[in-house]
Amino acid sequence: MNRLAIVLSGHDDSCARSHSLRNFLLFFKVKSIINSRHLDIDYINIFVHPSEFLFLYRIIAKKIFSNLTINVKRNCNSLSEYDLVIGCFSSVYYGELNPSIEIYDPALTDKHILENLINVKKL
Repeated sequence: MNRLAIVLSGHDDSCARSHSLRNFLLFFKVKSIINSRHLDIDYINIFVHPSEFLFLYRIIAKKIFSNLTINVKRNCNSLSEYDLVIGCFSSVYYGELNPSIEIYDPALTDKHILENLINVKKL
C-alpha cells in the first residue's frame, strides 16, 4: 500500500457539527491505523473542506505524520487512485466506488453511515 487519502469534513448548510475537533480525532485515528496495520505509506494527501483553515491542518498534519510525505489541499476529485481512503461522513463519497473507503465518525451511528454510503467500512 502506497497511497493514502484523508478526507476532512467542514461546515455546510446540512450539518453544523464540530468539524475541527472531529478532523483532529481523525488524524490520530489514522496514525493509529498506520501503526497497527503496519502500513507502508509513500505519501498522504489530505483534503480539507473549503470552510476550514488549510494552513492550520498543514501544520498539525506535518507534526502528527512527521515521518511521511504530506500534501494538504482542497478540491477532492476522484478517490479511485488511492489504496486507502479514510475520512469522516461526507457527501464527497456519494458515487465513489473505491472499495477501500473507511469512515470514522463517532458522532453518527453505524446504521446511518452504512445506509447512506455504499461500499464503505465503518471504523
